[in-house]
Amino acid sequence: MIAIIWSIRRLILPFPPEQTLSLLDAISRAGGFNRFADRKKVLLTRTFTDGRTEKYTINADQLIAGTSSERWVLLKDDVVFVPESVL
Repeated sequence: MIAIIWSIRRLILPFPPEQTLSLLDAISRAGGFNRFADRKKVLLTRTFTDGRTEKYTINADQLIAGTSSERWVLLKDDVVFVPESVL
């Protein structure tokens, strides 16, 4: 299970553990970015089996453009937060 949170919406995406799901695939399945999304500051929170938590700020525009070397494959219990941009 992966949680995707943006603005005031929250979506839990179940997927079989034998499948992989990238960050962009998960956002797409959740309905994609809305016009207020800050795609340069997507936050991924990952909790490891030892209880340690790490947070990553990801520039989704670089992923979309193919200029990032990372694919960001999501793991069980990852939380993706897409903040709103300041207009």
